Amino acid sequence: MGIGGVVKVLIAIIGWAKGATNGDHQVMRDTWLRDTLKHPDLEYKYFIGDGTPMTEDETELHKSLDRGIKCCHPSLNKIQTQIEFTPKQDEILVHTPDDYGHVTAKSREALRWAVARGLTTSSLVIPTPSSTLTV
Repeated sequence: MGIGGVVKVLIAIIGWAKGATNGDHQVMRDTWLRDTLKHPDLEYKYFIGDGTPMTEDETELHKSLDRGIKCCHPSLNKIQTQIEFTPKQDEILVHTPDDYGHVTAKSREALRWAVARGLTTSSLVIPTPSSTLTV
């Protein structure tokens, strides 16, 4: 952006379908995301995998999961089922699996989405179940 130009910033939140339906996303909307309304050049979006299988080679990903990486995220090593829901205006479906093992793929798609819309700066947020508080 040139001198004096407007910088549009995206907070790209790597969401998940269950978080969209169980209230996790709403907790963030009701708390810290409210402050984004005060800043017209700041927006946020949740990026949720639509369950589309990856077409690229995932051999190394599967090897790392088979080695028992020290991660206790509930979506690892489970068969993924799609949750039917209607995305809200701030939820973007991307063509990736919707599990923790594919956070990188969802992040890549979030950045592609931002670039395609001319957003100049993005910040990725990857919430964990313990980072969302019940209000």
